[in-house]
Amino acid sequence: MPDQPPATRALWLAALGGALLALAAHLDLIAIFGTVLPYRDQWQLTGVELLGPWVDGNLTGASFLQPLNDHWPVLTRVLSFALLRLNGQWNNLVETTFNAFILAGAIAVFLRGVLPAFGPRLRVVFALFTGAVMALPIGWENTLWGIQSLPYTQILLSVCYLYLLTSRTSRDAVWWLAQLAGVLVLFTQHSAILAHFALLPICVWRFVRNDGDRSLHALNAALAAITILAFFTLFPSIETTAHLAADSIPLALEVGLRQLAFPTAHPAWAFLLWAPWLLLPIDRFARRRLDTPTAFVLVLGLWVGGQAAAIGYGRAAETYTFASRYCDFLLLGFATNGAAVLLLWQAWPRRLVRVATVVLATLWLLVPLEGFWWESTQSHAGFNLSNRFRENPANLQRVHDYIATRDPAVLSLERGGALLFTYPPSVQALLDKAGVRAYLPPETGAPEARDDHGRLGGITHLILDGRLLIALLGFAGLGASLLVRRPSTSTADADVGPSTWTAPRLWWSSTSVVLTFAALWSTWELPLEFDATERIRQLMAPADPGLSFADLSFHYEGHGEVDTSQTPGAVLSEPETWRPFTHGTAFGGKTNGFQGTLASAPIPITADTLSVLFTGFPCAHGNGMRWKLLPPDGGEPQWSGYDGPNPESGWYTWTIDTSAHRGWNAVLYLFDGRPDREGWLGVTRPVFTDDPTWAAGWQARLRAERAAPAHRTLAGATLVSGSLWLLGGVVLLFSRRLRSPS
Repeated sequence: MPDQPPATRALWLAALGGALLALAAHLDLIAIFGTVLPYRDQWQLTGVELLGPWVDGNLTGASFLQPLNDHWPVLTRVLSFALLRLNGQWNNLVETTFNAFILAGAIAVFLRGVLPAFGPRLRVVFALFTGAVMALPIGWENTLWGIQSLPYTQILLSVCYLYLLTSRTSRDAVWWLAQLAGVLVLFTQHSAILAHFALLPICVWRFVRNDGDRSLHALNAALAAITILAFFTLFPSIETTAHLAADSIPLALEVGLRQLAFPTAHPAWAFLLWAPWLLLPIDRFARRRLDTPTAFVLVLGLWVGGQAAAIGYGRAAETYTFASRYCDFLLLGFATNGAAVLLLWQAWPRRLVRVATVVLATLWLLVPLEGFWWESTQSHAGFNLSNRFRENPANLQRVHDYIATRDPAVLSLERGGALLFTYPPSVQALLDKAGVRAYLPPETGAPEARDDHGRLGGITHLILDGRLLIALLGFAGLGASLLVRRPSTSTADADVGPSTWTAPRLWWSSTSVVLTFAALWSTWELPLEFDATERIRQLMAPADPGLSFADLSFHYEGHGEVDTSQTPGAVLSEPETWRPFTHGTAFGGKTNGFQGTLASAPIPITADTLSVLFTGFPCAHGNGMRWKLLPPDGGEPQWSGYDGPNPESGWYTWTIDTSAHRGWNAVLYLFDGRPDREGWLGVTRPVFTDDPTWAAGWQARLRAERAAPAHRTLAGATLVSGSLWLLGGVVLLFSRRLRSPS
């Protein structure tokens, strides 16, 4: 077979060099912190759903097609089971090592798509930068858990799909492979469909601009749209994790912006860290065509932005900052913005503009450095990785002890230490099968396990031991790419034509930016109120004629003297700005400062529903929260008790139906019977309303106050963009008057 052209060799050498650097770092993480034992959801996905049925002789194709936590992880099941059968052993190290190569492949394709835009030296710099970024241990969960081929296959297939369809100019064999990748990616995570959403705008723009083969762009757009329609028609809807979804637009915006601000601690930084990518389409879409690397960078930015939006919508109740399983997407987004910086540098040759680009690039690099250090060494990664040295052997010992004793207690969650799986009986049922034990690594102590069953174990250990050599090969690849003297075949920025922006057109287009910020900002309750305490005061008791809030005062029911004047603010909830509006049992801020029963003064029932916002541990053993409903004739009272769950330091609402008790009195009882950290609970002023759904909306509006930083950020963005818009309008008007004849 003839050699590849030198230009292509140089591109692949640089791309593979950067990918090998990231691969070596991930292998190092596996070698230090990895374990042979399956972990967490792997027991369900591979053990319960595949290996168990296999040894029982009833595994079917349908077993590979079952949804898991609202995903359809068909590819992960196929890969996991294939490795299990090839290896002859269910070994987490084999799976995670294989997964690391999947991610490295995605990085290589990403670099291959971007590098043609740069010269030899810049190409090496960017490949080295990308390899370093993707080498960070922030996404440690994906690296160390075998089941996390799920996000890696999604990343690989999405990057291949987007790169190939932004670079192909005909319906050749590679184009068909891209379409196949677009179908296969759907069998990973639920957010896989975002790759098709990201492709659509570029296809439409190229069709409208007559940039290349319009029929091909139309076909790509049509197939993407059909795939999107089929996905929402045929694929599982979000049900299992629906409770984690944002219940308000502000909360979704807060979490989404924080993902875009990764790895910094405030959502406002999202606008700086994504400024390069945001500026790139402003420059390119005003031209006549898009070169392939730019088109690829644009769709990747849309794709990562879509992932951030999906996290903001689907995981806002659980995710506040960064969950490691999502961080590989966010790291790739940071690398994509790095590519945008270099593309802007090449497109803006004028000295003044280049100075501005250097300033932007410097800020863009310096601002997140502390965040990268914190997320890599402390935070989620630092805490969990430091525990792996204790938890990995503890989990192995747990399995070893169960196999030896058959005592279910050794697998129980109450035993402490590491967590194998959230439902220990599933693990117990698997370990009771001799056929399953035969597939376990010998380190588990299973008598049926054999060393020679791990056919891929030797290769895995060889790869892990050779991680330094892999890193050296990465550096060698980067150096070798400089020795290929023929310049890469690149669509230079001069090919895209001059910008068609004019000052009036730019000013009118900026109107949409101002309106977008204003619209997002206005989704908050009380958008013009920025004092946190005042916002909470008004939201705790909104001025609505359909609502009636009752004042609370408590007395102690028991022996001895208790100073009930201490109940206001006596909670340990978060945020602290809410505490002054509560009554609780954490007197003096100590969880063991009080044990007993508090009863409120009688409250007249005036509406069909009675709701209260509460915090703490009302359902912990020994605690309780009850309403006592007293009839006006002095007859038998009725009781209504809250039965879970505990909000802990958060807040929930509790609503009871009082339509049959109008005219009665209600007494709220707080039972605190514990001296430990769960020995407290608290409530806000009760509210009466005839709307049975009002309390759910009340809780959502209050929970949205967690998004106060995003509220201030979007208000500031509205102010800045609006001021620039007005200033630009004045300048345009003044310049036109100067040019007009007197």
